[in-house]
Amino acid sequence: PQITPQLGVALSFYDISVALAPLKLQETCLILNELALYITPEALMPKIWGGELMESSGNYLAANRIYNRITNQNDLIRLKIAMNLIAVESYQEALPILEQLLQTNKNDSLFWFILGDVYTKLKIHRLSIFFCCYLSLTEYVHLITLQFPLLQSISLLFQIQTPS
Repeated sequence: PQITPQLGVALSFYDISVALAPLKLQETCLILNELALYITPEALMPKIWGGELMESSGNYLAANRIYNRITNQNDLIRLKIAMNLIAVESYQEALPILEQLLQTNKNDSLFWFILGDVYTKLKIHRLSIFFCCYLSLTEYVHLITLQFPLLQSISLLFQIQTPS
C-alpha cells in the first residue's frame, strides 16, 4: 500500500497504543487504537489489537464485535472468536465455529480438545467421549510411532493419521 499522510498518522496512533500497553493505560490505548481505525477502517492490525485489548479486560463480546469487523478471517481469528464465546459460556454459538475449524485442521489436537470440552459443557456426552478417545488415541499412536519406526509404517498402512 502507498504511504499517505493519513496512513502515517493512523500507524502512529496504533504504535503509541501498543507502546502504552505495558503501562496499563487501557483506555488511552483503546482511544488511540480507535483513532487509527477511524482513519484507516480496513487496517487489520488495529482490529486485532483492539480485540486483544478488550479480551485482556474481560470484555469478550466487545472483542468479538471488533474481530467480526475483520474481512477474510483466518483460523486464528475464528478461534479467538470461539474462545471468547466459550469464556462467556455461549457454547452453542461457539460450536459451529469450532466444527468448521476442525474440518480444516483435522490433525490439530487443540481443536479436538476444545470441541470435546464444548460437547461436555453442552452435555452431549456421546460426542464428548468420542472426541476425548480420538484425541488420546492419536496422541498415543504418535508417541508410539516416534519410538518404533516400524509401527509408523504400520500406522500408514492402516491410514492412522498422527499429528505433526
